[in-house]
Amino acid sequence: MKRLMIVMTLVLLCAACAHRGTQPSLAYSPLHFRMPKPEDNLIRKPGFRICESEAFVALGYGRQVIVFKDTKASLLAGPDVGALQIVLIDDLFKRVQSEGFSDYPRFAAEKFYECTDREKVLVEKNLTNASICLFRQDVLFYLNAKKKQGLSQNEAMLMVSKMYRENTEEVLPQRLIDMAAPMVYKAKTDEDMYALRRFHFESCLFPDQWKAWWNAQQTPENRLK
Repeated sequence: MKRLMIVMTLVLLCAACAHRGTQPSLAYSPLHFRMPKPEDNLIRKPGFRICESEAFVALGYGRQVIVFKDTKASLLAGPDVGALQIVLIDDLFKRVQSEGFSDYPRFAAEKFYECTDREKVLVEKNLTNASICLFRQDVLFYLNAKKKQGLSQNEAMLMVSKMYRENTEEVLPQRLIDMAAPMVYKAKTDEDMYALRRFHFESCLFPDQWKAWWNAQQTPENRLK
C-alpha cells in the first residue's frame, strides 16, 4: 500500500509537470522506482553488525561471570579468545571487583554504544532501552539451554516463565516468552539461533529500521534477488 501511494504520487507529479509544458526526467518515472537495498538500512550496515556482535559477546561474558560465577582465568582460556574478548573480560572483572557491578545487560549495552561511536554508526543512544533489549536475550539463552537438556517446548516455557515472574510486563512480557519458545525449538543450528538473537535485538531496539528492512525484503525486486 505504501509503495502504491508513492507511485501514485509520482504519477500525479509527472502529470503536473506535463501540464506546465515540461517533461519529467526519466529517472523519476514510476517505472524506475526502486526500494532501498537491504544493506542501505541501518541494521544491515557492516558497522552495525560488528557492534551488535560485540554486544552479544559482552552479554555472554557478563552472564557467565555474574550468573554462573566463571573465573577470569576460565574465560581467558576459552575458545576463540582474541584481543576483543580479552579487553571485554578485563573491563568486566575490573568493574565487578571495584564497583560490585552486576548489571551485565547494561555492560553489554555500554559496549554496543562504545562500538557504534568507534565504527561511526549513527544511532540514537538509549542505554535503558538497550539494556532491556539485551536482557531479553536471556530468554532465548535459557529456552535453548532447556531444549538441549531434552525438555519439551511447554516444559521450557513454564520453567523460563517462572524464572522471570518477578519482572514487569514492560521489561519482560510473558508474550515474549510465548513467542520466542516455538522459534527456539524450530532452530536447527547455531546460525539459526544467532539469526533469532539478531531478530529479537533489532526489532526490540530499532523497530522502525527493522520493519523498513523487512518491508523492503517483501518487494518483488528483492524476492527475485
